[in-house]
Amino acid sequence: MRRNYAPGHTHASGLGWPHQRRRNAALAALQDGDLCARCELRGIEHPMWRSLVTRRPDGRYVAPLLDYDDFPGRRYGGPQVKRLSWAACNRGQGAVVTNQIRRSKASKSSGYTRW
Repeated sequence: MRRNYAPGHTHASGLGWPHQRRRNAALAALQDGDLCARCELRGIEHPMWRSLVTRRPDGRYVAPLLDYDDFPGRRYGGPQVKRLSWAACNRGQGAVVTNQIRRSKASKSSGYTRW
């Protein structure tokens, strides 16, 4: 039986236990010098380091500066490739895409303005 989660819940947005388990495995496999996936797509070498990853007493890996990123992005749908990237690079790209979507929605409006 599949459980329905409330909107805003991490599991409802695809970031539940399966995602966390894969992120944990990716952090464990990180090597010094692995490139940020977002920057690598743009042709920029932005390496990540193993020293950014720490291990909690319960055995899980923690790296607040790194994200387990979706490619091409969940907004676009379709199959997703997941790789590690710097959180700033991932969230910056997310902001760019969000602003593009907002602009496209604004341009599709009726064009009426009060002023």
